[in-house]
Amino acid sequence: MPKISILLPVHNAARFLPAALESLATQDAQDAELVVVDDGSTDGSFDAVQQAVDRWDIPSRLYRLPYNMGATEALRFGLDRCDCQYVARQDADDVSLPGRLRFQAEFLDNSPHVVALGTRVWILDEAGMPIRRGVRARWFPKAQIAVGRNPMYHGSVTFRRDVADQVGGYLSCFEAAQDLSLWLRMARVGRLKVLPYVLYGLRLHPGRVSVIHQGRQAAYAGLARWAWVAGGGTA
Repeated sequence: MPKISILLPVHNAARFLPAALESLATQDAQDAELVVVDDGSTDGSFDAVQQAVDRWDIPSRLYRLPYNMGATEALRFGLDRCDCQYVARQDADDVSLPGRLRFQAEFLDNSPHVVALGTRVWILDEAGMPIRRGVRARWFPKAQIAVGRNPMYHGSVTFRRDVADQVGGYLSCFEAAQDLSLWLRMARVGRLKVLPYVLYGLRLHPGRVSVIHQGRQAAYAGLARWAWVAGGGTA
């Protein structure tokens, strides 16, 4: 059983996959594997993943869904196949910066009360060049989420696999904001934290899901917060 499974859902991201996978291949974390779920891509993304995995000799398991089932179902499918202690998320159009996985694994090893750990991020342009640092404050993540903010950039987070299982993992009813729902449920078991280090690059481009479906994400985020409060909040 690997210590870290890197969960990477993919849908029509062939353009950005080489950079994303190279950033994972050059990590210095020990005992990590890549779990890729191709969510019905039609642009050659699955072939791009196979070529990159062969080129960089990345320990990996690749899965291909028969049609586009959506991000939440791809995440659920992939999480079920992560046999590990920690799950590190990665988006197909982003990059992990050097040391990301090692820093997060070491922090979680030494902080058993922390159940999900994000990082600060660089905001990248479409070509992958840094524009600015992400501005989300990293203090008291659960409190920020409760009042309408989310300092936990999904792709930057590494979380405890057993705790995710304990609270039900990603929920099918959340077509968007599935990450925020998961963090709130995990926060009932332990602490959320964001490292002060910039260890992830988030790429802005017109096709990014958070850009296309901004309104839908906001609606589902509100639903996640309502469900959390209805369930007892900080119980």
